[in-house]
Amino acid sequence: MATYGRSRDISASPQTVWSVWADPSTWHEWNPSVTRMDLDGPFADGVTGRMHTPSTRPHDVVFHDIDEGHSYEMQTRVIPGTLFHFRCEIAPNAAGSTVRQSVHLTGPMAFLVGPLAGPGIAKSFDKVLDGLKQAVEKTGAR
Repeated sequence: MATYGRSRDISASPQTVWSVWADPSTWHEWNPSVTRMDLDGPFADGVTGRMHTPSTRPHDVVFHDIDEGHSYEMQTRVIPGTLFHFRCEIAPNAAGSTVRQSVHLTGPMAFLVGPLAGPGIAKSFDKVLDGLKQAVEKTGAR
């Protein structure tokens, strides 16, 4: 299964990056793909919610594999027969952190939808990660 993604270096600690990235209530402030996130509980494994986007109906989401300060996965169904797995990861580097956002698709239609949609989704991560970088670096915390 192919994975499509992007990464950015951010001049802040993984903990500082995590404090922004793991707070879906603020995503609309820096993520152009999100107008609002509604979660059905605290940010934790198995919590569900709805992601509102500028161009489409809200998408039901569920968070999985949360590794505090390091990574998480958000899953959603955008296209019938296809489950989108968005993976967000933070790793320390010499100047602060490297963040990576990727997507891979599973389900009976993934073999078709992945190669068609994956590269475009990965390209959209450029603006998402640029927004995250600006939001994190604006905090001034290292």
